[in-house]
This record gives sequence, structure tokens and C-alpha cells, in this order.
Amino acid sequence: MSPASAMHRAYSPEPHDPVIVIASSIFAIASFAFPDTGSLGLFGSQVPRGYVMGAAFTLFAAAAILAGLLPPSNQPKFLSFFRLFYPQAFLVLFFTESIMLSSRVFGGVSHDAAFAAADQWIFGFQPAREFHKVFESSAFVNELMYGSYFLYFVLLIVTPWAAWLMGRREEAKKLLFVSVVAMVTLSTFYIFYRVQGPKYYFTDLREAWYDGIEGGIFVSFFQRLFSTAMLSGAAFPSTHVAMTAVTGYIAYRTDRRLLPFYAVASIFILSSTVYIYAHYFVDVLGGLAYALVAVPLISRTYPLALRLCGSRGASSRRNDASGAKADTEARAGL
Repeated sequence: MSPASAMHRAYSPEPHDPVIVIASSIFAIASFAFPDTGSLGLFGSQVPRGYVMGAAFTLFAAAAILAGLLPPSNQPKFLSFFRLFYPQAFLVLFFTESIMLSSRVFGGVSHDAAFAAADQWIFGFQPAREFHKVFESSAFVNELMYGSYFLYFVLLIVTPWAAWLMGRREEAKKLLFVSVVAMVTLSTFYIFYRVQGPKYYFTDLREAWYDGIEGGIFVSFFQRLFSTAMLSGAAFPSTHVAMTAVTGYIAYRTDRRLLPFYAVASIFILSSTVYIYAHYFVDVLGGLAYALVAVPLISRTYPLALRLCGSRGASSRRNDASGAKADTEARAGL
């Protein structure tokens, strides 16, 4: 075996690794180009936040490259799980940093006026203002809506695990690829197209904020979160809506019996985005439209991503074939 062939067999990137490398590189460049997104304490002094995050994203890209050196077979189960799903640990950083960068790119210009006008034209009023007013005196409805908003985060992380836990490793790999590409594409888009959302755009909502809303643990959680976290700039299309639709697709591909639960959960999650005045109704439509376009498009690019990653050695190919056979048998039994 030639040295080049041996190196090719030893290096085993997964399809999502190049996605993380590309996305991290974009965010690193943007962070270095627009470092004035705040400051962070480092070694006793304040450093422009962009420089720190630029370095962090550079490390993310390097980690994704080095991940290909991990052998694709004969790994402990926990290491195999981490090797596949590690991109999920980065997704929140891409999202939050896109918000910070959007406040600097193009001078932080916001497009909220167009979206508020669209909602006004459709309904004759602002759903983000009026929806919660109908039920705001009900602690139960408040808790249901805020709990539904939180459920999104659980589904986003856990849903791609199901196929892997069922032993369908190749299917899990493809579904994770769809989820990761969909999310990092949205996050990159937010850098260059800033929509703050109703709670930041409308003066009355910004002044009222979330004070005095009655509820339980989920209401309290988001009251604390919204009082400390800056979430202005990633409203269109709604990530909650788009990625809820993506997780619904993943659930459908994994086990169709999950679909009724995901359908009901999706209704509540979509409603919650407007109820807590995080999004315009048009953001909901945009999220659904994005998912309808992105899911089939990303799914079709997956075979290309596999080919670009190249052969991973005979043992890996045997594992892949076994996984593909298990996937086929599992789907046939649904």
C-alpha cells in the first residue's frame, strides 16, 4: 500500500465535518473583520469580543478537520456517539454569534419595518401584540406557550439521536447532516440580514418586556434568559419554526409513529413564537418555506458530501453496508 493510500484510509471525515469547517471559517473571518461586538475579560484585561470569538471559531474549524483522524470503527460506543454528534455542541454558538455580528455588518440595519407592515397588511393588526393579550392573565396558557418554546431546544438536540440509538447509524448520519446544514445556513444568513423581532422593534413591547407575566418554571426561565441575553437580529426566518419542521422530517424518517406527537408539538411551538412576541407571523411563514426548500435540497447533496469525504477503508465500508441494510430493514418494518 502506498503512503498516500494509507493516509487516505487513515483520514476518515464524516459528511458534516466539512460543513463545520466552512461555517467556522466564515464566522471566524466575520468575527475578525467586525471585532467590536462587545468585550470579554481575558487574562485580567478587556479584549474585543470579535477577536476571542474569531480565535474560537478557528479552533472549531481545526477540531472538525482533526476529527477525521479518529478511526471510523472499533470505537467505544460513547466515543462513536460523540464523534458523530459533536456538531450539535457548536450550533448554539453559531446562532448567538450571528446575532452579535448582524449588529455590525451593514451598520446593523434592521428590516423590521417591512415585516411589521406585512403582518399589519395580512391581519389589520399586529399578532405579536394581540395574541398574548387574549390569554396573558392565564398562568396555565403562559406556561404552556413558554414550555412549548423550550421544547424546541429538546427536540432539536434529541431527535437526531433516535436513529442512532435504534442502531441505524447511516440513517442517523444523514439526518444529522440535514439538521446541521440547515442550522448553520440559517445562522450564516442572519449575519447579513438583520430582523430584530417584535419585542425589540415595538417600543411598547420593549418597555413592557416580560415583567409581570405569571406562570411556572418555563416562564421564570425565559424571563431570566431574556433579561440577560441579546437575541435581537435573527427573527426571519424563524429558527424555531424552520428547525421544528426539520426535526419533524427527521422523526418521520426515523419512525412514522412519532409523527402525531411531532405534529402536535409543532403547532404549539409555532404558536409560541408569536405568543411570546419573539417573531412576526411572517417569520413563521418564512421558517416553513425555508424548511420546505432546504430539507429536500440538503438531502440531495448528502451523496455528494459522502463522495467528497472519500473512501474510509474496507472495515468502514463493511460497517456502512451493515448500517444501510439495517436502515432498509427498519424502514420496511414501519
